[in-house]
Amino acid sequence: MLVGGWGPGARTVLQAAARQLDVIQDGLLTLAARADSMQVGDAGACRVWLTGRVEVRDLESDLRPDGASAAQVAATAFDRLGDAAHERLHGAYVVVVLDRSRQMVRVSHDHLGARTLNYIRRGRDTFFAEHLVDLLALLPATPAPDRLALVQWIDRRSLPLGRSLFSGIARLPAGHALELSGNDLTVRRFWRPAYREPVRVPRSECAAALAATAFGAVERAAADLQHPAVKLSGGLDSACVAAGLAAAANGRHAVAFGGTFPDHPEIDEGRLIEESARTAGLELVTVPHAEVAIVPPAVEYIRRWALPPGSPNTAIWERLMAQARARGVDGLLDGEGGDELFGLAPYLIADRLRAGRLLNAWRLAGQLPGSGERPPASERIHALRTYGVSGAVPRRVQRLRRRLRDSREGISPLVLDIDVPGLVAEDEQWSWKTGDGPLWWQSTVDDIVNQPERMDASGELARNSADAGVDRRHPFLHDVRLAQAVLTIPPEEHFDAIRDRPVLRDGLVGAVPEAIRTRFAKSYFNDLLAQALAGDEGAKLLEQLSSPGAPIREYVRADGLDQLRVISTVPGPRRDQLATRLFRVASADSWLRRLGDLDANPIDH
Repeated sequence: MLVGGWGPGARTVLQAAARQLDVIQDGLLTLAARADSMQVGDAGACRVWLTGRVEVRDLESDLRPDGASAAQVAATAFDRLGDAAHERLHGAYVVVVLDRSRQMVRVSHDHLGARTLNYIRRGRDTFFAEHLVDLLALLPATPAPDRLALVQWIDRRSLPLGRSLFSGIARLPAGHALELSGNDLTVRRFWRPAYREPVRVPRSECAAALAATAFGAVERAAADLQHPAVKLSGGLDSACVAAGLAAAANGRHAVAFGGTFPDHPEIDEGRLIEESARTAGLELVTVPHAEVAIVPPAVEYIRRWALPPGSPNTAIWERLMAQARARGVDGLLDGEGGDELFGLAPYLIADRLRAGRLLNAWRLAGQLPGSGERPPASERIHALRTYGVSGAVPRRVQRLRRRLRDSREGISPLVLDIDVPGLVAEDEQWSWKTGDGPLWWQSTVDDIVNQPERMDASGELARNSADAGVDRRHPFLHDVRLAQAVLTIPPEEHFDAIRDRPVLRDGLVGAVPEAIRTRFAKSYFNDLLAQALAGDEGAKLLEQLSSPGAPIREYVRADGLDQLRVISTVPGPRRDQLATRLFRVASADSWLRRLGDLDANPIDH
């Protein structure tokens, strides 16, 4: 972890707050971190402080002499290459660069934001931290909630890009850096994928290249680990990670950990997990799921992180993480992000319409995964309207149409009328239409780069990793070279009326079990959550929300809360939807109740 400040008052504030950390001061820059978590390097006019892991293979050999630390290599790169060094450093890290020749500091994270950064401006000082709770400890008082961000978090399970749940505290987007000079603070983009024409090769070559590149991402994620492991499910993505880890083991003993659900056969993937581990040649440790309470872990999460949890799934995996920790695992890889990275780019249909290729657009509309060999015309027409026409319409026209239509369309009954205009104004549904490259490419870049940041996916995963005491790594979510390779695949290759992720599936022939490679269903834990919240735990949460003094009532409609009461009586998908909404609203209420106690939180991560 890293906490820092720039300005005349930063040193005093950090020394008072970071009692258990080493405090470093250099001019207007002050940093606080554990001594064993940060590297320092000097070269010319540049001094670098680094946390996390950095890959420097893309740098020329004269910039990375034998025996040089990653921080020393980074310092040399910034001294010789200037800002361009940002693009050449890969991995999962936060880097602080003091450039004495320009009297400025740059603070950035890796391209895809695996290590998060939060920051706030206070008078002449700027403070930043990997974890938001550590930033709060530097402030004289806890900021008020950002009302629009909280409402959007409840309604859409996302945050406005670059904003947090606290007023005045921002999150640094992926591919951006903070530049601090004198009294100035600038947020500057240092990387964004640049459109390149897709590489047209035979389908078999394309599939083999994608699988090899995915294995390369797994190898990079595990390169510095002594005791690597994979969190294995019965799905394609984790099976791919397991196969890649086995190929990259280089004599290391890699282990697979799989959670099983013997009391819930509808979601239990134990047999597939065993097949995947056996095919990869990995030792398998299975951890049977035990019924756990949903609410207490959420309350503890709020106490520790000063944020409401985005998902209740952490409680489900506590026993598996404890097993990995007990076995001495120093890095646990998983397949997070694979669905989005290897998935379909449906707005290719809009590109075909714009180009006047109507028959091709009609054909693609019948090749969405799961549509079947002969989808009815009504489904094709729906796909044409959803991805073709809506995709092809300019963003400004869509925003105007959105304002002219029913303002509550697509907004849940929880949202108060006074918040609807703000949600509509901040609607980011079509924000990916930047004009840079074809529509399919723009939407895919948004899915890879911006959507995880809106969901605060990296922040949530980093907090879960810290709570588990195991370094969790996500090669399909945070490897920029893999992401760039995916963007060069011709988008029509991903269209398949039966299969999702068809290119990856074809590339993994022989590497993963056929039972997994040819399985297109996916297991979800919605029913576990619904069962818990349809019983006693849900009743307690509903009682909490029914209190006239419940702070969440300032942010949601009372009749919307009343609709949650039927959770114990409705079946199927409707119950799952209500459970997700109840958990999120109750988490937000518990978080609001906790805000008054946050000023006493120390920096202890």
